[in-house]
Amino acid sequence: MRFVPYQPFLATLWLSRIGRSSFTVAAEIRVQEGGHPAVTWECVNVLWDHATQTSWPITDSVRADLERYLGDPLPTRG
Repeated sequence: MRFVPYQPFLATLWLSRIGRSSFTVAAEIRVQEGGHPAVTWECVNVLWDHATQTSWPITDSVRADLERYLGDPLPTRG
């Protein structure tokens, strides 16, 4: 797989984990549909209250919305 500047690519994002006060966004970029990912990554997002300097729990309604985007975790390399 070779990256060429200005070449179209396919980016896919989903949630790979939903915790008590955080969720993880997983993503991958492919240069051709059905090909191997050129790049994968995960980003953990913590819901944070700056006033109290603590995380705040995900409510049931927010969790229900987030679960619509829940998918498999990224495979790890061995």
